[in-house]
Amino acid sequence: MIRKLFLCRPIHIIDGDNRLNACTDKQLKTRFKNMIDNGMPTRGIQIFHYAAVHYNTRWDNYPARFLNALFNVAPAISDNGNYLNLNDSEEPELQRGSSEVLGIGLSNMFMCRCFGVNINRIEKIQDSGKRCDYRFPYNNQVVIFESKGRAHREQISSARKDCIQKKCNYNANLKYAIISHLPRDGSATTLHIFDPPGDNGLVSFNEKYVIAKHYSRVSELSGLTILAEAIRKRLGQYEKTGEWDISPLLINNVMKIGLSIQIGNNTFWTRRSLKEFKYGDQNYYVHFGLHNRVIDLLMNWDIEQLSKFRFEDNVIEDHSISQMSDGSFFYVSNQRLN
Repeated sequence: MIRKLFLCRPIHIIDGDNRLNACTDKQLKTRFKNMIDNGMPTRGIQIFHYAAVHYNTRWDNYPARFLNALFNVAPAISDNGNYLNLNDSEEPELQRGSSEVLGIGLSNMFMCRCFGVNINRIEKIQDSGKRCDYRFPYNNQVVIFESKGRAHREQISSARKDCIQKKCNYNANLKYAIISHLPRDGSATTLHIFDPPGDNGLVSFNEKYVIAKHYSRVSELSGLTILAEAIRKRLGQYEKTGEWDISPLLINNVMKIGLSIQIGNNTFWTRRSLKEFKYGDQNYYVHFGLHNRVIDLLMNWDIEQLSKFRFEDNVIEDHSISQMSDGSFFYVSNQRLN
């Protein structure tokens, strides 16, 4: 079952309102056109990796919605076809939750690849009351986007209208709606990209705050609870005073409860406790980890240097691992992580 998460399949990209011709950013236009022409290559494990960091969790309890989607979608990924497609093996009542997780993962992946931004710049909008609203900085502008996953094609039009209506309430230079069409009949998965009108002028965005907040979540997911708590306290001080402290975090032995993992020339840290998740008659292991260099920069509170850190997306199938631009890894297997 898990092996299907590592199948490489492109995703169809559809320019829903012909914004490609209106795009004046040459690099953005080139990347967008390339994905329209050739699809967006991906593996199932990467979709879930891009989605995972936007689900709140405590270190010993991964979100049920995320895990259910992971283990229910994995066997539904089809071996057939040249594009990613899903069969109808997943129970219909579970598909709504799975569509949400897949939609979030695919939209985050698309925006990161199309705009060339690190996933650690993608911020969930806290005051929206919605799970799927995000924003990020790009060339001194702010981009906002909403993610939706829909199983039926006739739902795309209403989803687009809902996105445009909601986006009218936010200030941003560029506003996107990304609707993932996720049919369960073996048809190809597609991403419909819409670009509602944006605002002119400058929109404020604290990039250091967003990066630090991102790593508080990834540290928590990776089982580095001391580090996660220290980051949250530092962010809390900033929220209270408005002053950005540049001194190192006063913590020791941040990794003493962690497990060091060597992958090629890179060292990562993950939780030492191996939590099992049962699906059917098999036990599976899900782990997140964080690159040693990222941990050092966080402990020294060198967010300036951390903003320049960049890992390339990579899947190491032999090790059942996805690596992402923020320096995190995501492991899914029925074998213990060694």
